[in-house]
Amino acid sequence: MPTTEEEGQLKVSRRTGPSSSAAEHNHVVEFEVKLTETTRKAEYLVKRLEEVGNVLGDIGLSFIKVAKFEDEDGLRCGQYTESGSACKAIAADSRRIGMAAVRLSRLNRTATVQTAIQLSQLHDYLALLPSVRSALRERDNARVTVATIGLDLEEKKKRTAQLEEQSSKACQNPLYIFILATASSLPPVFGGDKNRTRKITELQSSITSLEAAQQSSTAEYERVKARNFSELARYKAEKTDDFMGMM
Repeated sequence: MPTTEEEGQLKVSRRTGPSSSAAEHNHVVEFEVKLTETTRKAEYLVKRLEEVGNVLGDIGLSFIKVAKFEDEDGLRCGQYTESGSACKAIAADSRRIGMAAVRLSRLNRTATVQTAIQLSQLHDYLALLPSVRSALRERDNARVTVATIGLDLEEKKKRTAQLEEQSSKACQNPLYIFILATASSLPPVFGGDKNRTRKITELQSSITSLEAAQQSSTAEYERVKARNFSELARYKAEKTDDFMGMM
């Protein structure tokens, strides 16, 4: 079953933007809940079939014992007496009912085994679903990584553009030109331009690293997504065939 931590991660991923994997994850979680309930009912059905088979077998053996008792009682009463004839008739009916019940019990056991074999696929798919959720979570995490790097890159580019704009405006300021001309005789307080240049250089270096990281994370996301699509397509096709086969 999905955990609270997984549900929390799903909510976080939703805040970063729309995701097809989020819808697929919800579908898988919903299917897992329904499949868990169906599996319980299947186990109950198999158990009840086993009980019915056992009861039919017990009934059959009981009637066969009654038939044997009536045969013995008929012999004591006399084969050609009225009581003996009645015992013989009861014994024949009891034996016929008993044998029919035993045959039904055997048929029921065969049906129970076949039912259990078919319904065992429910357990197989229930055991597979955590892996499906894990694959979808991996894809969603890769998408969140790409989105996070993209937001950080956009923010740094915006900050760099602002600093460059400030630097450009300062260069056109007559006071700045005068300060630059007399910079050798000014105290360090007028060194703000150097700090701005250093910040721009640092931001440009970060942008270069983020662009490389974005390219790498995007390639990883596309790889995970392609594998997800392939595996999910195979899973859905096999599930459809197996579930139709159970019918």
